[in-house]
Amino acid sequence: MVSLGPIEFGSNLGLWGLLSVVPLIILYFIRPKPKLLAVPSLMFLMRAIGSNKLTAFLRQLTKDWLFFIQLLMLLLLALALAQPFAHVTREVTATNSVIVIDASASMLVKEGPRSRFDIAIAKAKQSLAKKNAVILAKGTALVGLRDATPQETREYLDTIAPRHTGTRLGDAIMLAGELLPGGEGRVVVISDFINTEGIDPLSAAAVLKSRGIVTEFVNVAKTGKSNQGFVGLDVGETEAIAYIKNFDNQQKTVTLSFGEETRPLTLSAGATEPFHFALPKGPAKIELRTNDDFVLDNTLWVVGPEQQEINLLLVTNNKSIFLEKAMESSGRVKVTVSEPPVVAKGEYDVYVLHNINARQILTGTFEDFLRSVRDGAGVVIHAQDNMDTIDYKGLLPVKVEGTQDRADIAIQHVSSYTKNIDFGVVDFAPFAQPREGATLLATAGNAALFVAKKEGKGQLFYYGIHEKASDFRFNPGYPIFWTELVTSLSGVPDPRQHNLRTDTPLLREEPVIVKPPTGKPVRRAAILLEESGIYTVGEDLVAANLLRETESAINPVDGLGTPAAEFELHAVKEKQKIPLELFALVLAGLILMLEILYVKLRGDL
Repeated sequence: MVSLGPIEFGSNLGLWGLLSVVPLIILYFIRPKPKLLAVPSLMFLMRAIGSNKLTAFLRQLTKDWLFFIQLLMLLLLALALAQPFAHVTREVTATNSVIVIDASASMLVKEGPRSRFDIAIAKAKQSLAKKNAVILAKGTALVGLRDATPQETREYLDTIAPRHTGTRLGDAIMLAGELLPGGEGRVVVISDFINTEGIDPLSAAAVLKSRGIVTEFVNVAKTGKSNQGFVGLDVGETEAIAYIKNFDNQQKTVTLSFGEETRPLTLSAGATEPFHFALPKGPAKIELRTNDDFVLDNTLWVVGPEQQEINLLLVTNNKSIFLEKAMESSGRVKVTVSEPPVVAKGEYDVYVLHNINARQILTGTFEDFLRSVRDGAGVVIHAQDNMDTIDYKGLLPVKVEGTQDRADIAIQHVSSYTKNIDFGVVDFAPFAQPREGATLLATAGNAALFVAKKEGKGQLFYYGIHEKASDFRFNPGYPIFWTELVTSLSGVPDPRQHNLRTDTPLLREEPVIVKPPTGKPVRRAAILLEESGIYTVGEDLVAANLLRETESAINPVDGLGTPAAEFELHAVKEKQKIPLELFALVLAGLILMLEILYVKLRGDL
């Protein structure tokens, strides 16, 4: 590589191209000259001038502008081939700044009179450039603002607040790198660096560094914090277990309050203790009374079902002890057995038709069941002999014609009652096909085995495993399947679906009114639970809690970044390579146009 002062050349080929000026000079010397004629009257004068030919040649050369134009153009083309470039030192962080702010639950911890989040906002306002973007690192990385002026950014920073979620800090850092135009600018990460999920922040920063992006960490956390809180919740059908952890390195005694019950609880250093309790009817809260530095995980919100028992009517002329016991196994299902023609009256959540004698079914019985389904109940039609001859009056979500031979059972759509269960094979099955609007859940060969269909407010379900054709009734998954299926069809709320962690998305088929724990109600079909407390979602109640042990560990393990009190924003300068061949080519083009214009004005064209 050749350098010429501040200018360097990337290729020696272009420098050899400078030799192209030699032929130009030679051609200039050997160009045709006017023929001289001896004129006697001028001979003396010519002899006098001959003594000064060299001076005359140089004078003529300075008047031949075409030569200089062509010479300059050749020099510029040769320089372009040599790939000239220059290094300039410039500030790369003054124009663009992307600020990543940790907006997770742990940022609510107090550091003196202010919270970690308040300190983060103050530092963010000191890190602004001409153009700014803000990314919030919560349970998901969210672009809150982009291409904003300093004033717009300050106004936006005054409107945001931390959410009751975990942290995907590394994901937010990776997203920040995508927002810098051309990779020029600065990424400032302001956090307590308690990362609960996703990419490691150091790995993400290393990726940005490899792309030449300046990344600075500002740590707003201090160690020495005390915390005891709820870190887990296992919900059953009627009972639940809450888990309480002491994060301190010394024993703590706290007070546990649930309804009218209050009791002391001693927690060893670093220990986690379970608390068993019966689910309440409706919403309730369990409080942990302790003097620690993180208030959010001291309250556990729970929602129990208003109706805890599921009423089921089993209609059969040949009762199966396996089926009845499987549905009663959970302790939540109350089974009433009716043998046609006598069918018990009353309101039931689920109707199961198994081994019925169609000739003993009274007129209007199936129609009554269908009306109950449309009002919100569920009906299960169990596979049996000769079912293709029975008119179920719209209760059967499949068409049955013939028999399917031995086949493996294949799950087509995973649901709460089909996941993690081995159904095995069937020796035979009714050859069923779903009706219009029905959902195929499982098959045996080419025959539909499990089919569900929405009917009004309730559901119809076809269960195609004939008891004589399978050993599934002896499988440990058999009672689990029936418990989950009956719960799903009943419309009675499943407590597990109403007690969730924050940052869980809730989806509904159509928009409903959603009232969060704080703030105004909104109408949405999808909502992200970002706040601890009780949500009203349509007609349902949903409890949301943090329940993240890593987020509740409010003392950072690694002292990443510069402490907020010591952080100062400094200009970052770097030497950048500026290519010059394009400028040489453009200038050569302009000179070519000048040459054409000059030749035309001179009259040669």
